Amino acid sequence: MTTTTKKKKKIVSTGICNFCQAELDKAKMTQHLKYCTSRQAQIADQQAAYQGKQVQILHLLVEGQYNPQYWLHLEIPALSPLYILDDFLRDIWLECCGHLSAFTINGVHYEADLEDVTPLPPSGKIDTQPQTEEIVDEEGSEKQIIATVLQQANGFFQNIVPQFQELLPTALIKECRQFSSVDDLILFLQQKGKEIKWGPTPRASDEEEQKAYMERYFAKQLIKNMLQLLQQDESMDVPLQRALRNLKPGKNFFYEYDFGSTTSLTLRVISEREGPFPSKEEEIVSLMAQNRAPELTCAHCGKPAYLINVDYSDEDLLYYCQSCEEKEDPDLEMNMLPIVNSPRIGVCAYGG
Repeated sequence: MTTTTKKKKKIVSTGICNFCQAELDKAKMTQHLKYCTSRQAQIADQQAAYQGKQVQILHLLVEGQYNPQYWLHLEIPALSPLYILDDFLRDIWLECCGHLSAFTINGVHYEADLEDVTPLPPSGKIDTQPQTEEIVDEEGSEKQIIATVLQQANGFFQNIVPQFQELLPTALIKECRQFSSVDDLILFLQQKGKEIKWGPTPRASDEEEQKAYMERYFAKQLIKNMLQLLQQDESMDVPLQRALRNLKPGKNFFYEYDFGSTTSLTLRVISEREGPFPSKEEEIVSLMAQNRAPELTCAHCGKPAYLINVDYSDEDLLYYCQSCEEKEDPDLEMNMLPIVNSPRIGVCAYGG
């Protein structure tokens, strides 16, 4: 008996450039934005009209982590706090019931409760010239954090029996004391953790193998303890330039909205440029391109769909046109949500 496997229809995602209105495949949009003459002309006009200090502007690609056919190309000043980006993503793609959200960057979580978000100053502007004293205070504070974390992590070794004292990672601890940046130390520890391999299980009869294994164990335990202490949740008041400063080029960072019915996004810095800081709060994040809404068809008649049944697990039965929905059992109405151009389609009460 032969069985046939139904092939999934390959989704070709296209999007619109907001500068020239060209429609391109997702794979070609990044390159297009780099050379788009309409965009270059707009940037030139902004530069000509602005005589103030230039700031770093980041080009970000944002996409659904599990449904990448939904995507955005954004620009945002690097000085902007993370909550500005959080607000934008909520407004364009996600907000339904005031859920919590978080960014994860290099293993550090930046969380926000909507009631705790620090608003912009009354002027609506972000300080583009942080004071030297603030930078010095921050560096001093980070040194103190590192010293405290080292002291706490060392507590693990206080009850080690004497014959193991010489195997403790004193050299690693000494290296850690040289750091003045928490982010730099986190990256250093992450790399060290990868470099230290467990190796084979030591033979009980081989004392040298036993010692080498215990040295690796103590070093890995120190790294684990320190990372747990250093990678505690932070506020979204942190500027992007600080949160991203040690992110390797091309490496992704992540965002989650709603920790119950979670919508997960992947973000990546595509490029950066110098430019004026936007004068209006609503212009701080600029949408350069967005995917076209995927063409979804009614599972029952093939016409364009406009509703999704959130209770169906079979993808082929999810979508309804208006006439087919009206023919369904009235009790199903409560399980329908509108089809939206968002990775949060069909989740919670999100209706766009």
